[in-house]
Amino acid sequence: MADCEVCGKMDAHIDCIIEGTKLRVCANCSSLGKVIFVETTATHNRRKAAQKLDYELEIVDNYADRIRKARTALKLSTKELASLIDEKESFLERIEKETTVPTEKTARKLEKQLKIKLLEEVRIESVPKAAKQKTEVTLGDVVDISKD
Repeated sequence: MADCEVCGKMDAHIDCIIEGTKLRVCANCSSLGKVIFVETTATHNRRKAAQKLDYELEIVDNYADRIRKARTALKLSTKELASLIDEKESFLERIEKETTVPTEKTARKLEKQLKIKLLEEVRIESVPKAAKQKTEVTLGDVVDISKD
């Protein structure tokens, strides 16, 4: 649930038109205007799933050390580990030397085989609509055309 845009209460699940403006409000504040949508639990779950898209997976900073330490703890050679995850040994060596970053698919295979965490969710900061507006300077911005 979101914060009510009128009173700030953390239970806003109703879209309402108040004084010509569409607002997300709580049940108490919905009486101040015309209700146009009430979010149900199913709708809330779908919206929450859609918000999950505001995250992307990134490889952890110390991925090479984690892989190397876990591999040696399991007493596996790079050749053995490469065989277990169905990758080339040279590719795995480049990953452990940090000259190559593993793909998400390879990282998942390594996580599963070595029982370590290599991927983490990172929130993508959404840019407000106002900030998305054109910020480049055009010729029309700098030239003053006057008709004499």
